[in-house]
Amino acid sequence: MKRSKRIFLRIFAVLAGLVVIYHIVWLINCLSYKKYVDRVGVDEFGNSSLIDEDGICYSAFYPNYLSFTGNLAICAVRPDDVKVGDQFVDMIIWPKPFSDSFKIGIMLETVTESNYNETTHESEVATDRACFLLDEDTHFIDEPNQYELEQWETAQDAVATYYEKANEVWGILGTVS
Repeated sequence: MKRSKRIFLRIFAVLAGLVVIYHIVWLINCLSYKKYVDRVGVDEFGNSSLIDEDGICYSAFYPNYLSFTGNLAICAVRPDDVKVGDQFVDMIIWPKPFSDSFKIGIMLETVTESNYNETTHESEVATDRACFLLDEDTHFIDEPNQYELEQWETAQDAVATYYEKANEVWGILGTVS
């Protein structure tokens, strides 16, 4: 009886130690996002976002509890009067834990239908989306199809601008190669 109790206590101590170590490593990783959050600031509601004079929105999110991946995002503020053919580009940057490398997600939305309501001043829109996953050297991780490549070509200026903006705000990414 005494021997089995000692074995149980040892197993419990090892498991508790692993849990504590995991939490410490998670906390260190989480704190590495502070430099990104500080660059955009935190409002009175605890949201970490910033809109610059060009209407570009930046946000930074800490990793969720026990997750090692937070994200940084850049997007244009959408106007109220969206028209068919308007294209919007969003960028999400996932810093890799304990590394200086990143994965980048680009979402291109092209408005295919738009109904503006004069009474509520809101637009109901339908969009066509193309999404891309890139490494930090802007190489596609998943090979896009022909339609996605065509969409990618139309968004090159916006993507290049977002890369420059990410570099200005967070000191990462550089330029599109």
